[in-house]
Amino acid sequence: MQRYFKESFFNDFLSSLVVFLVALPLCMGIALASGVEPMVGLLSGIIGGLIVGTFAGSPLQVSGPAAGLAVMVFQYVEKYGVEALVPLGLIAGAFQIIMYRFKLAQYFRAISPALIKGMLAGIGLLILISQLHIALINKPGGNGLTNILSLPQVAFNNLSTNSLAVISFLLAISVVVMILVWQKTLPKLNKKFPAPLFAIIASSCIANFMGLGIDFVKIPNDLISEINFISMESFSMFSFGLVFSAIAIAFVASAESLLCVNAVDKLTKEKSDYNQEIFAQGLGNMVAGMVGALPLTGVIVRSSANIESGGKTRGAAVMHGIWLLCLVFFFPQVLQLIPISALAGILIYTGIKLLDIKSIPQLFREDKKEGMVFMLTLGLITTTDLLTGVIVGFFISLVALMSEILKLDIKKIESEDEIELLMSGKATFLHIPKISKELEDIQLDSTKKVTLDLSKAQYVDKSIKNEINDWVSEVTTRRKKEALVLFP
Repeated sequence: MQRYFKESFFNDFLSSLVVFLVALPLCMGIALASGVEPMVGLLSGIIGGLIVGTFAGSPLQVSGPAAGLAVMVFQYVEKYGVEALVPLGLIAGAFQIIMYRFKLAQYFRAISPALIKGMLAGIGLLILISQLHIALINKPGGNGLTNILSLPQVAFNNLSTNSLAVISFLLAISVVVMILVWQKTLPKLNKKFPAPLFAIIASSCIANFMGLGIDFVKIPNDLISEINFISMESFSMFSFGLVFSAIAIAFVASAESLLCVNAVDKLTKEKSDYNQEIFAQGLGNMVAGMVGALPLTGVIVRSSANIESGGKTRGAAVMHGIWLLCLVFFFPQVLQLIPISALAGILIYTGIKLLDIKSIPQLFREDKKEGMVFMLTLGLITTTDLLTGVIVGFFISLVALMSEILKLDIKKIESEDEIELLMSGKATFLHIPKISKELEDIQLDSTKKVTLDLSKAQYVDKSIKNEINDWVSEVTTRRKKEALVLFP
């Protein structure tokens, strides 16, 4: 500890303050997007710092409630109730600890980048639409397609008939504008004093000093009594559907956390312990379940803020959890000054960032198949639900990968006295129709010599060899033609 205080404490202390300032508005905003009170998101942030930060396999990664899970958790809460966050956390945590026990964390890295981008873009679009509804003082539904289709009518009705909706909407949009302007004009200051926090403070001052009359964050007087501690009532709606939904959320949370680890490693040039990180996430989620908090993941926004601010060890993540704890339990009145529409503005900005429209054309230019996986995942998440989009996108990415792996190129070269077929790639039983067609197209009544060159093929299975040998036998015995086959 003496060495830590001498070499790393000051850097971690300063970094923890920046991460705390980044996490504060996001914890509350993500809770809002998840269909629960801001207090629940703050509890998750505290656990992410104190528990996950202590045991993390990626010391500079910072965990907490994530926008990537907000849509799934919203649907889960809407179906099973806030009390069901208890079994959700326990099941998700157990799932991740089982992963740790059997050392499965590394396998979560084997996910198509297009699938992840499609998932994040779909989540971003759903968050953007749902928060526009909240900014317009309208409660969003659980179905993304319904929210999208109803938004124009809601906007027209509320903005033309409800003055508070106009004020709320303008305040939310002003938060987005303030974030963009702050980041663009003051990039150096933004690293020490994050744009979302500036926007929250500025919008809160405007709303309070001008007496706008819109809704503000509500914090209960007795915080402990409002925490949904584990009890038998928490399992009253326990069912197969609940377990399946919880495992699906755990799967997505694990993938998001480990992808965040990968991103952190690239930023720091260090190598993290993926298995230890999934253990820390599992432990954190089990604790979150015991107090009815939101499920946790590694969060790239907070992690990158930690790295950029000079964080050296896991101490920065732990200290940011301490600052959140102190604010929630000792200065809760500060949180009650924040307008709900300002948090909606933070999430509108987050949704736009996740959607990342600028990167879509580049994805198609680099690989059309990856672009197809992206669009299909995005479309299904938006029109059905997150789990359906991820599962179908995963299988489509596998099909695209298999088609690339099993690709067989056949080149036909014809001269005056010879016809040559050059084959490269992997020749399997799936290519029998393709090869048979090429062989049939060769004019068997010709006097030309036929050469089948498979010497450059990476793999030729037995069924292909039998097919070619049968064809050669027919050519040489029945047609009395010369044929040469070159196998690898």
